[in-house]
Amino acid sequence: MVGRNRRTGVVAAVVVGAVVVVGAGVALRHAEAGGAHLSVPRTLDHGRYALVRDSGSAAAAGAWARGLTTVGGSYRHVDNSGARDVLDVDGGYGTVEDGARAVRGLLVYAEDTGGGQVAVSPQVFAAPGAGRQVTCEVVGTDSAADRRVYLPVCAWADTSTAGVVSRTDFAALAPTAAAVDLRAAAGLTETVRGELGDG
Repeated sequence: MVGRNRRTGVVAAVVVGAVVVVGAGVALRHAEAGGAHLSVPRTLDHGRYALVRDSGSAAAAGAWARGLTTVGGSYRHVDNSGARDVLDVDGGYGTVEDGARAVRGLLVYAEDTGGGQVAVSPQVFAAPGAGRQVTCEVVGTDSAADRRVYLPVCAWADTSTAGVVSRTDFAALAPTAAAVDLRAAAGLTETVRGELGDG
């Protein structure tokens, strides 16, 4: 259902391995692993969203990753004091051994924790850079007013990072799956991906 406290520790849960908390979250956390790094910056999307909750970090290992450290946070649009436009981001860095499985796992987990069902199957969008891709789908879920609304969810994975991004604008929830602009969601995800450090 829209409005649930979603996806804290998404990546750690999806890898289906032992999870050990390794430290309290702080804004501007930065770490490196094998040349790749992800961070939780104070703002995202060129300063349009400000960090309101750092989910902390955890070390995880499992089905599609090895030596993975996860990071995540929730952001609110800076021009929206009522917290009606929210951006949720979760990612991990380390060794991603099965990128396709990582992307599918992240999307499925986002569906499950949001209480939604896939309304538009995953679509792959090319991103700037050799071989870079973002996969997005539309998820239908019930709002607090008991009406069906639709949200974009996007994920990516490469050899050293993986992540999932969703934006929920409560003032402009899509009433139909066709009203969701997946290409725009993919563009936002690629921007966020770069700002997290996977540039």
